[in-house]
Amino acid sequence: MKPAAPLHLKDYKVAGFLSVMVGTCILCLNGGYINGVCVTGIFQTGLTHMTGLTTNSAKVLINPPHEGQLPVIAIFGFIISFLLGSLVVGIIIGPARLTWGPLQGFCILIEGLAILLGWYFSPDPLGGMFISFSMGVQNGITSNFSALTIRTSHVSGTVLDIGMAIGQCLHLRNLDNFWKLKVHVPSYAFFWLGSLLGAMAFNVWGKNALGPSYVLSILIGIATLIYNIAATFYKLSFAQSASSNPLYSAPS
Repeated sequence: MKPAAPLHLKDYKVAGFLSVMVGTCILCLNGGYINGVCVTGIFQTGLTHMTGLTTNSAKVLINPPHEGQLPVIAIFGFIISFLLGSLVVGIIIGPARLTWGPLQGFCILIEGLAILLGWYFSPDPLGGMFISFSMGVQNGITSNFSALTIRTSHVSGTVLDIGMAIGQCLHLRNLDNFWKLKVHVPSYAFFWLGSLLGAMAFNVWGKNALGPSYVLSILIGIATLIYNIAATFYKLSFAQSASSNPLYSAPS
């Protein structure tokens, strides 16, 4: 019988844990990069998280935006788009999945295409809606990956979790919760690095700085789908060859 999947990242073997962290750090880098590009120039506001946008949507109702600033309808459009992105992930993937599979790859492919459309329509607010949608997709994929919430499009909760993990270690006077720092500290660091690179890229390429992001997302999605299709064919061919082998006896 195949062993049950681990319920926590701390239960993963070293190789499995590292593979999850590599993927997490790549997505955090991507989330920070997009936020850096958008905040620095295209929309001059973050589209990877909803806290600032929610406050701005209320602020512009009291203080009407000046010329060149985003209208309230655009801000609400960003928020709704992020929600729709996570909704799509919920429909496609469903409840928490503990392994990275073709459904996640398909969602990452959708994310990459949404970023591509965001690049095409930017700086029109419609472009921002596609970008916000893509970040809802990305964060939705990793938020239900395991019993430990992994955020890749914003870091408020990540900073909170870092402080909580340190506080729990001090309270319990042991390192039982130290493993959480191995997840959250690299996640935060790569998001920060992505923000730095995004700001630098926008200063050089303008809105074309979104190019590396949608290329990366599309490639990850395609690679995931190809890998899973190849793995499925391999298992089927192995099962067929094993069943045709006269020395093979199926388990009772």
